[in-house]
Amino acid sequence: MGEDFGMVESVITKTFGLNAEEADYIARYAVARSFARNAVVFSEDDESDGIYIIIKGLVKIYLTSERGTETIFAIMTAGDLFGEMAIYGSQRRSAAVRSLTELETLLLPRNCLENMIANVPTFGFKLSELIAKRLRSANTQVAFSEAGSRAKVLSRLLGLAQTCGLTSAESKYTTIPFWLTHSDLAAYSNVARETVTKKLRELAEEGIVLVKRREYIRLDVEATKKELERF
Repeated sequence: MGEDFGMVESVITKTFGLNAEEADYIARYAVARSFARNAVVFSEDDESDGIYIIIKGLVKIYLTSERGTETIFAIMTAGDLFGEMAIYGSQRRSAAVRSLTELETLLLPRNCLENMIANVPTFGFKLSELIAKRLRSANTQVAFSEAGSRAKVLSRLLGLAQTCGLTSAESKYTTIPFWLTHSDLAAYSNVARETVTKKLRELAEEGIVLVKRREYIRLDVEATKKELERF
């Protein structure tokens, strides 16, 4: 138990930038939750149970239309948090979350958030900063909503590369260290799956991306930024 609690404290400290005493207080409320690959963490309109911090794994935040069309709003990985609307007292989920890999999380229960913020103000400030950062990222993507399909795909890949990519001094490419199906990338970019396949092929021929199927995508970030500057 001591080893597990130490891990929880470490995750809380890293996520929110707290000191040992503050992290210890928040960690006492945290609940470990694990999910298999392709599991529904929660669905739209479910009752909110709190804020989740990803320890390991990958999730997508999405909505499904009445016609069954899926729109992905965010892809999140280790160190990210989701379900943050619970801080505002929201009792229902505004979107669904599904795991794309095996998933390990910490849940900060909704009914304890008020105590956490009251007793550890730094936690509340940092949480607000993380939410503001999420909103800025969403606003950036809005700028590409009217762009062509190539720009939409590139902007999503650039976002993933900047938030969770792995860089190497020996290469101009940044590795996105997980595999998104063409269907998921299409739903994330708001284009057709066939279009994603076509655009990835074009980008690979131009050397902007390197693709190893079912493993990773490598992106030339500087070339991508230069192309997207036009939008």
